[in-house]
Amino acid sequence: MANSYSSKNAQEARVIISGVQSGDRQQFEKLYDNYAPLLLGVISRVVEDERLAAEVLKDTFIKIRKDMIDGHCSADNLCTWMLSTARNLSLKVVGDRKLDQQLEETAGALELVLQRGYTVAQASEKLGMSEKEICQALHAELTTKWSQKG
Repeated sequence: MANSYSSKNAQEARVIISGVQSGDRQQFEKLYDNYAPLLLGVISRVVEDERLAAEVLKDTFIKIRKDMIDGHCSADNLCTWMLSTARNLSLKVVGDRKLDQQLEETAGALELVLQRGYTVAQASEKLGMSEKEICQALHAELTTKWSQKG
């Protein structure tokens, strides 16, 4: 019984993949309707912001469509492949946001110490960063500036 169920799913997946590859909008809509809620659930566990999760879902389906057209999927593991795509894009977005936040914090530390005359301890307290992180940011900035002059 389980074998016929998986065969039916694989056959349906082949029809959808073939349709998407040939540009059939209805097959892409069927793919979206069948899988969007599941993928959004996975994305929402990683990306806590609802608006951003919706953006990641949109980007996920863009990538899925492109990869299907390029032949980078299989009907045998369609759901697993799409879940993996959604999760990977979600993790990338969260990582990118953390990096942006770290860069903003570093810029704030540099401004406080180099332009406003704060001590490292004062900047640390104001920004909630460790003194070591502030010193590392200062070192990186000054090293970059020095190497650009030479």
